[in-house]
Amino acid sequence: MNFLSKLILVVITLLVTTVTTISIKLYDLINCHAILNNKIDKVNNKISLISIKSETQKISLEQKNECFGIDVSHWNGNIVSEIPDKDNISFIICKATQGNKSVDSDFKVNWIEIKKLNKIRGAYHFYIYGDDPLVQANHFCEVVNNLEQGDMSLILDIEELSLPKTDINVVKLRNDVTKFLEIVELKIHKKPIIYTDYSFASKYLNDVKFSKYPLWLAEYSNIKTPTIPVVWRKTGCMIWQKKDNYNINSTKEDYDVFFGKKEELLALGTSN
Repeated sequence: MNFLSKLILVVITLLVTTVTTISIKLYDLINCHAILNNKIDKVNNKISLISIKSETQKISLEQKNECFGIDVSHWNGNIVSEIPDKDNISFIICKATQGNKSVDSDFKVNWIEIKKLNKIRGAYHFYIYGDDPLVQANHFCEVVNNLEQGDMSLILDIEELSLPKTDINVVKLRNDVTKFLEIVELKIHKKPIIYTDYSFASKYLNDVKFSKYPLWLAEYSNIKTPTIPVVWRKTGCMIWQKKDNYNINSTKEDYDVFFGKKEELLALGTSN
């Protein structure tokens, strides 16, 4: 074997050795990356659990200062006029409007009766995906045009029944809901309240821009504290709807719960 052949053999050997070494180190690096990702996932899970636990503890503390109420529409009949003067009901929220034109048939009567009962009043609009958000917002504010100092901020009710069965554009929905909320806030000078449930919020309102609006959460799971959607995890829900219906014999366990004092309920949504 001449000198050139030996040199070529040495070079090839060195190349093979180098490639093998690099392959081994690359494999080790990939393994380290996988192990690191696994540890990061575990840390994130622990942080999430701590956050949920913290929120639960926060709500438990807030329950020491809580007040109770109900929400009604024409489907409940004349329940408002039948409510005795119960000290444990602080607020009553009634349906005002729906979509572009509809007005709840019992709204005017309920709105007057709630004031007579000396309860805190609230009014909500049932949102329809296919209707113009600006028209809906203006319609809502025109019907509930006599908000007083002792009334809650206006409420947007958006849920699965707000949507069509098919062809739902999530981006359009979020943009339209934002327009609705901004118009209402501009007209009443208070941030509107969003009423929805955990599943809907997680799927359709999973955008941090909605976190600035107080949350009225529908959660019927019969647990001690509600499960908060991620967007509102830091602020929590302001009102928790435990049941989807009431009657004249309903008890405090069935009522909507506001986590705070009456004065805070009235201030809810007030812009800084």
